[in-house]
Amino acid sequence: MTLTKSKYYFEALDNYPYSLPDCLEALNYALSYDPEEQIRFV
Repeated sequence: MTLTKSKYYFEALDNYPYSLPDCLEALNYALSYDPEEQIRFV
């Protein structure tokens, strides 16, 4: 896992219960760094 990807996963966790739009945005950024995950979730 890259440092940038980890950053976005932790950002999503920080935002989860309080700000779902920010959480989903961070997850989208994190998943965009791995082409295999992107195919799986689209």
